Amino acid sequence: MKLFASLIACGVVYIANVDLAVAEEGPAAATGVSNDDSLAEIVVTSEKKIESAAKAPVAVTVVSGDTLVDLGISNVLLLANVVPSARFNSENTESKLFLRGVGSDFGVPWISESVSTYVNGGLINRFGTTASFFDIEAVEVLPGPQGTLYGKNSVGGTVQIRTKRPSSAAENEASVELGNYGLVHTSAAVGGALGDTLFVRLAVNTQHHEGYQSNGDDTESSEAARLSAVWKPNESFDAFVWAQYWQNQFHNAAWQNLPYPDPDHPWYVPPVKPPLAPGLPGQVTYQALSDASSKTAGGEFNWHFSKATLTYIPFWTDFFTDEQRPVDGLDLPWKFTLNQRTHELKLSSNDNEKLNWLTGLYYLDSLGDLLYTVGPNLAGYRGYINQQSYSAYAQITYSVFPWLRETAGLRYSSDHLSAPDSAAISTNGFVTGDFSPIYTPFEFNHTWRRVDWKEGLEADIGAHSLVYGNVQTGYNEGTYNTFPSTPAFSNEVKPQRLLGFTLGTKNRFFDNRLEIDDEVYHYIYKDFLLSTFTTFNGTIEYNAPRAEITGNELTAKYQLTRDDLLTVGAGILKAKIKEFVDFSGRNFANSTLPNSPTYTINLGGQHTFRLPGDAGLVLRVDSLISAGYYALYTHDPYTYQPRYTKTTASLTYTSANGKWDFGLWGRNLENVATLSAAGAGGIPGPAASYIDQPRTYGMQVRARF
Repeated sequence: MKLFASLIACGVVYIANVDLAVAEEGPAAATGVSNDDSLAEIVVTSEKKIESAAKAPVAVTVVSGDTLVDLGISNVLLLANVVPSARFNSENTESKLFLRGVGSDFGVPWISESVSTYVNGGLINRFGTTASFFDIEAVEVLPGPQGTLYGKNSVGGTVQIRTKRPSSAAENEASVELGNYGLVHTSAAVGGALGDTLFVRLAVNTQHHEGYQSNGDDTESSEAARLSAVWKPNESFDAFVWAQYWQNQFHNAAWQNLPYPDPDHPWYVPPVKPPLAPGLPGQVTYQALSDASSKTAGGEFNWHFSKATLTYIPFWTDFFTDEQRPVDGLDLPWKFTLNQRTHELKLSSNDNEKLNWLTGLYYLDSLGDLLYTVGPNLAGYRGYINQQSYSAYAQITYSVFPWLRETAGLRYSSDHLSAPDSAAISTNGFVTGDFSPIYTPFEFNHTWRRVDWKEGLEADIGAHSLVYGNVQTGYNEGTYNTFPSTPAFSNEVKPQRLLGFTLGTKNRFFDNRLEIDDEVYHYIYKDFLLSTFTTFNGTIEYNAPRAEITGNELTAKYQLTRDDLLTVGAGILKAKIKEFVDFSGRNFANSTLPNSPTYTINLGGQHTFRLPGDAGLVLRVDSLISAGYYALYTHDPYTYQPRYTKTTASLTYTSANGKWDFGLWGRNLENVATLSAAGAGGIPGPAASYIDQPRTYGMQVRARF
């Protein structure tokens, strides 16, 4: 609490001495040649309404679609390079998102995400979120508990992805990107009006690269298409519908041994790993092709009345993957299907100076079917994972005075999780010599009910200044361990619960050329969810009775001239387990939470060289500096990620008429290896991890017609 008090004091000093504001943004959205010397106005929808980021009483990082392209952010994982206090990991088709030290460490379908991902208002399961970004309008990252508006999957925050919508204007564009590791990336979009009230857009994307690992593993060969339409028959009604297909045939990344077999080349993987035990074959690390695909459809239907708008958001996704994973010197076949649908009905007031409100109903139904085994049946799972969720929410903002507003929110949730016809897989092969599978059935069928709330105040302390504070709760539904309950040990893992405090400021000054953003926060978690993975036991879930996270995020943007932009972001984080003793009696009190660097610094700079005829040359450099952190709460020394810096740079020529541009780019210029989803075990061990991608570079041509 001393650190939290100090951070609060820092915030008060800022308020007293500088006209401040906060709307955390990623690198500037401006691309090409601009004639404006002020910062662009950013619009966000993360509070389930359209508003200016500078007036939203939350910290939200906004990255435009153009910025995603310029920085080469081709999936949700790469957002971590531009989002403060973020660490986004991957495990083949699974993403593991951490914001401010909170996330789900092990990717299995019976554990709900702590940081949710939404596409056009629809919840995307962690499986398949590694699919490529394309034709994106913007991405908003909202940290901290979002229990009232987004429910159980958002105790650590939420990532909101908005695709480009059709409009009446003819919009046609195409791009080709070539790079090392055999990168060939193509995309195209066409759109326009089919009459006075109907607008359509078709976008396609292909992405191919060869293996980042020396044995040929960690490849991509994906293709995707999205068709969307907007219908506006009158002022009282509009509809947006879309459907997308994505498929990837790839060689899974090999789980890399720690310490590295070749310390000077972390991406070196031997063609054959040592055998697990005498008499067993060593693992051939280059596995057969894996195949993943998803079909997704959604919509947004708005009925506009004089004082309110009724919105219905249906969403459906069908995901399938059949993978061959090389793990720990062993084969790990993984076959998973997921069918999920959600429905949200929302009624919100139109802009009102005195009172604004929204209320809604939400329903989720999900059915998963999983079969995986580690090596010769050393561990595994066979069965179903069913989830159903019902919730109702409401949030009201009341203007006590023209300059002071109060917000109150409430959400009721009923979340059900069951595992019918499921069993854990094991073997007695090391004793009997027979490695045939042994199936141990278990039962789980549970419903959790929860009420979350939010209370907030915001005050205008100047024409372009905002101060806000929020107190709110959040939770993740519970889960289970894959063994039968006994009188001594229940297989239920309790829900994790959160009480969060935030204090922030937002301001633009110097004629909208300088923006300084600051937010301090303190989170108190009860029954914090922790996970471990070992070769022989698979995944084990625990509840730490208490964990606390305290931090500060400060960002600044300065448009020095119309041609020069500087961005700075600094995150300070103290994330600790306060109480926890595991099944073996080990005490982890005061251990740092995994994926929680004590500081992160984001630095960015952009300069435009103006050429004759309104053409331009834009030089852009962005760097992430991160303190070291542990990948496991056990503080295994081999899963410690040392301090690192990652830099992205681009040089882009834009034609005078804006119809085409040509660029050179480089990513992870330092060629630093960073751990992604580490675990105990490994052959020969003592640990292993997935590794983020190495240095990449290339060129891109874009045309608009």
